[in-house]
Amino acid sequence: MRKLGCRLRCPVCGSTEIYEIAGGYMGNVYRCKHCGYVGAFVVEANEKLAREIERQYLESKDDGDEDSEAKDDNQPRR
Repeated sequence: MRKLGCRLRCPVCGSTEIYEIAGGYMGNVYRCKHCGYVGAFVVEANEKLAREIERQYLESKDDGDEDSEAKDDNQPRR
């Protein structure tokens, strides 16, 4: 039973844009439309927790972009 004000959210980005892609005997598997996450684990979160998940996701995404740019600079040119 869900708590009042809580919704199922993606554990990676905090989005509510998740949908079930498989289920049944072994349990449910979800996919996030926002970040592409696929898995059985979803978070039941209120708005405050969802904002924190989203903030951390955006920070890690920004950090990842800088790393990928640095890697591109180290690649030999053809």
